[in-house]
Amino acid sequence: MRNLKKNIIVLIVITLLVLSMYKVFKIINNKELVGSIEVITDEENYVYLKDSAEKFMSANKKSKINVTKNNKDEMIEYLNKESNVENEINLMMLDSKTLRSINDDSLENISYQDNIIDSYSKNFNLWRLNEVKKGEHYLGIPIQSNPQFLIIREDILNQYGYKSEDIKSWNELIDLYKDIDSKSNNEISLFSYDLTTIEEIEKIIIYQGGNINQAEEITNIIKDDNLMGKETPLGYIADKNNYKNIINNNLKNSLKAIMIPAIVVGGNRAVSFDGDNIVALKSEYERQEVANRFLRFLIDNQNLISVDTLNNEGFFPSSRAFYNNIVVDKEFEEINNQKVLSIMTNIVNRVPDTTDYDRIDDILDVRK
Repeated sequence: MRNLKKNIIVLIVITLLVLSMYKVFKIINNKELVGSIEVITDEENYVYLKDSAEKFMSANKKSKINVTKNNKDEMIEYLNKESNVENEINLMMLDSKTLRSINDDSLENISYQDNIIDSYSKNFNLWRLNEVKKGEHYLGIPIQSNPQFLIIREDILNQYGYKSEDIKSWNELIDLYKDIDSKSNNEISLFSYDLTTIEEIEKIIIYQGGNINQAEEITNIIKDDNLMGKETPLGYIADKNNYKNIINNNLKNSLKAIMIPAIVVGGNRAVSFDGDNIVALKSEYERQEVANRFLRFLIDNQNLISVDTLNNEGFFPSSRAFYNNIVVDKEFEEINNQKVLSIMTNIVNRVPDTTDYDRIDDILDVRK
């Protein structure tokens, strides 16, 4: 009997403790978010972050997010300061290559995003997470990706008996062009050197998984045989920032977008250069809490990015949730009935997860 009473008392005490903890937990979670943070970004991401900050503040009335534009050098200079814990900047936008090259001293100023990435890992392709990983830590949250593709003059191909399906490798593209060039009285160039550089082609081949010898083998043919010029180009290297200009400077029905040719037939054709990421700097608790909540808000809402942002800002999100959005399939921008955003989505979903960014950085740093 005495043991029964003792057990009942213990049970009552445990129940009261659990209820008290639940009440405290509920109060903490229902507590209104209070605090202000400063965000610095480049021109390209300014409208997106400004719009996102306004939406966040409308849902969190006592929080304030100020977004300002800075150039990359200014952001790097700020990051390299000895200590930013007491400073006002809390978030900044940096590309993945810059993040991976940050020295150990500057890394001390960055708040790792391992917990958020662990919670949202399925929102991103693995290769895109590897872009922002240094050692065992994630240095930022992916915001934009940068897929590369080829826009080809399909009308010229058809005129000389070819079709875009004939271009599966760089060598096939070069051989095909040489045949067209011989029949066109040298009125057509492979690429325009006003729009495309040899260095850009080399970079693409390195990101495809090629080594420097393979890159030089292909680009040396292009240089030595004078395949680039000012004449009408057969093709254009395109991305989210320049494809509209390419469309506007050509008859839309004359163009076709295809994936980058492989180094060898059957090889990788999915290429994406380093994208942009939002990076959190260490700060006092109140600001850190607002910053963390805003980072999660950005990930949760990438599928709601407006058509205006996509069209006007050359914006291409990194979140896989966006790729399932019906906005991607809306016909607001096309190349001869091809939906450009769907093309870029196909590319980023096929970039190999095994992409080795340490290898890429080592090669490109030597090439500078």
